[in-house]
Amino acid sequence: MNINTDRYVTSFVRSYKDSEFVLRLYTVWALAAIVVIGYFGIRPAFVSIKEKMLLINEMEQINVNLVANTQTLESLKTDIHTYSNNIKYLEAFMPAEPEVHSYILDLIGALGKHGFILRNLAQYDYPEEENAIEINVQTDGTTYPVELVNEIEKLKRITTVKNVTFTSQSLSTRTSYRVVMSLYIYTQPR
Repeated sequence: MNINTDRYVTSFVRSYKDSEFVLRLYTVWALAAIVVIGYFGIRPAFVSIKEKMLLINEMEQINVNLVANTQTLESLKTDIHTYSNNIKYLEAFMPAEPEVHSYILDLIGALGKHGFILRNLAQYDYPEEENAIEINVQTDGTTYPVELVNEIEKLKRITTVKNVTFTSQSLSTRTSYRVVMSLYIYTQPR
């Protein structure tokens, strides 16, 4: 066994002195080292750099959005200061609280001015529009309803007449009208 080992060692040493064999061996080792370093060293570095570049782009976009939002907020801040003195006047046309009772008094005054009386009233808090209260009104009167609708729309409180239906009934000396209206009154946004 010792003789076999010596023969292999001697063969290896002889082949090691052969420059062509050594050149091939070093070339294979160099290529293996380049592949290992490239796969375990350079590739993770490139992946990390790519992820960081994406993160930098995302952060730049967020920064641009923040600057735009800051400018918008500054603009809104100046608008608030500009219009804050006028908000107290808005309370008369669009109060912060519903105040339906005061509106009903104004409505009854407008009805009486044109010869109508209030027969039925229903209030709904959840209409299709935000910050609005729906009021359904049924009235009877002797004048044509167009003037009544115009008077209701001229009330101090902002009012939208959404629907008007009326029927007329001829009496011996005059015509009587039954008017059913759907009105929206508004409150300030919260």
